[in-house]
Amino acid sequence: MNRLDFLKESAIIISYAQSIGKTYRAEHKWHNNKSDFTSILDKSNNLFAETRAMFNKNFQWDQLSYDWQDNIQLDSTFTNWINKKIIGTEKFSWQVVNHTYRSVIDWVAKHHNKTVWIDPLSYWSKKFLKNYHNDVQTFTDINEITAGSTVVLDLPHRGTMQVPSHLQTLLSHCDKNNIEVYIDATFLLISKNQILDLSNNCIKCINVSFSKLWPVAGIGATIAGYKESQPRGDSYNLQKLMCKQLCSWMHSFPLYEYTNFLQSKQLFWCKFLDLQPSDCVLHADADEDLKTYWTHQHWNDENFTEKQICLVPLYENKSLIVDYFKNNLDGIVYNL
Repeated sequence: MNRLDFLKESAIIISYAQSIGKTYRAEHKWHNNKSDFTSILDKSNNLFAETRAMFNKNFQWDQLSYDWQDNIQLDSTFTNWINKKIIGTEKFSWQVVNHTYRSVIDWVAKHHNKTVWIDPLSYWSKKFLKNYHNDVQTFTDINEITAGSTVVLDLPHRGTMQVPSHLQTLLSHCDKNNIEVYIDATFLLISKNQILDLSNNCIKCINVSFSKLWPVAGIGATIAGYKESQPRGDSYNLQKLMCKQLCSWMHSFPLYEYTNFLQSKQLFWCKFLDLQPSDCVLHADADEDLKTYWTHQHWNDENFTEKQICLVPLYENKSLIVDYFKNNLDGIVYNL
């Protein structure tokens, strides 16, 4: 059995187990498949194409009490938790926000009178941002970015899972030309070899979502850091619900220990499937034979391709897969 057939059969088994409540299924509608064969097959076709956190059914969300000191605690706890992965977080004031989408939309709305520039490998595509801003442009050369404009970056870029080598040149250009920069650093949390220095003055907002990290059902808390004071606005109630909980999770899941835990699972499955590990510990780089499961292929812009597969369903369901293949392959036992 080649690796594509192995993944196809594993995906069907996992999807069937999801449909009868025997393994975790996320909150998205395409997880809530019925137990008929067509529904299971449809779900299995997308199973490795979606990036999400590994699930731990024993770790649930608990509502904790809130007081006015909790935001101060969040600032210091996050700065210590992120440590050397993101440098310079102490310059920012952190607050819970509704969602990364909302954070990006708020940023482009705030800069409604400026050109918004994005990298062609950015997840935040021109097609998406033009729903909220009239002047969105893609740059292929740093010198194209005009003075007094703004830049939206995701780091690492979703198309490569790498922080680009020209990043410092880009930030220096923005410093010199009064260009304000917004950074979505969500995937930096689960990237092994990437770091980010926030010391450039042009970086005014950084967004971090934990939806790809916390092993908690249906929770994707997001925080944003601002160099300039920002009103709490309609996120005030989220502060009360999430500030102390976020600090609790940061103590429960030290960043480096948890990414090392995920990487050990990544290396196991990459060796078994003869795949190259991505720098993101949830993914493997995938060749054309696994195109069926390329990450986010159903949601990305047509000019944007992530040639990776998400291994999280394998991380979660190893015992299920082992039991199935031991009992159903005519005596052929895989070394799992």
